[in-house]
Amino acid sequence: MDMTCVLVGLFHNMYCAHGAEMATYYYFFTALGVNAYILGWYFYKRGQLKMSIYMHSIVHICANIANTCLAAGHLTATPIVHLLLK
Repeated sequence: MDMTCVLVGLFHNMYCAHGAEMATYYYFFTALGVNAYILGWYFYKRGQLKMSIYMHSIVHICANIANTCLAAGHLTATPIVHLLLK
């Protein structure tokens, strides 16, 4: 359930970032977070729990920076927003 919410939010924000003023920064920090998530699983599978925890922390830090970048710039209205405003 948790991962489903994360993926829905991630894809929604990626969709909203398309054409946004700060899209490049958003995609950059999102990519860093996704890579940290993959590395976290790699370290976890190898039994290196400390490094896995550090990588997971970096996931959250990168995601927060990415969302802040997205919110700091001008966003274009998405079809979802238009449906909610009707």
